[in-house]
Amino acid sequence: MTCGTKKKYVENVFKVNHMTFESVNSFVYLRTLTIADNNTSAEINKRITLANRSYFGLVNILKAKNISRKYKVLIYKTLIKPVLMYGAETWVLSKANYVLESLREKY
Repeated sequence: MTCGTKKKYVENVFKVNHMTFESVNSFVYLRTLTIADNNTSAEINKRITLANRSYFGLVNILKAKNISRKYKVLIYKTLIKPVLMYGAETWVLSKANYVLESLREKY
């Protein structure tokens, strides 16, 4: 979303006091992608990608033989799962995204 006092020739512009606001299709707020049509698929895919990055960054630790399963689960629950589930309370899940919900309930 763009705000400022400069005048632009855009269709979806509104003014409040001396500020001009432009309507946008999507924006990121608090690291969460918000889209005008409330489609959460892009945000869910982004979260899955970020969780995969977290996992592969820790893969050497998670595959180590000298670390017990208890600590590996603790690492997963504290470093990977929160990345995946950030903002999940606000997602509207379709059948295509239902796999993620089942993962959350399983662990």
